[in-house]
Amino acid sequence: MENTERLQKYQYENYTVVTNFETYQDVVDYANANNGEIIEVGFTDGSDNPMPNAAGNLLAEKKRLR
Repeated sequence: MENTERLQKYQYENYTVVTNFETYQDVVDYANANNGEIIEVGFTDGSDNPMPNAAGNLLAEKKRLR
């Protein structure tokens, strides 16, 4: 992944969530390079912060994650 300027980072007490990847492969590459874990998140309940939520089925279908 060459352009990391587009990424959005959300800092929590014990972890960081990074969003706005252009492709699924970008997610995989970033996670591998940063010893990260890929999870699905959603902006639910009117929240401005992403929370773990697999309702979109994005990981299973390897859809573009934004």
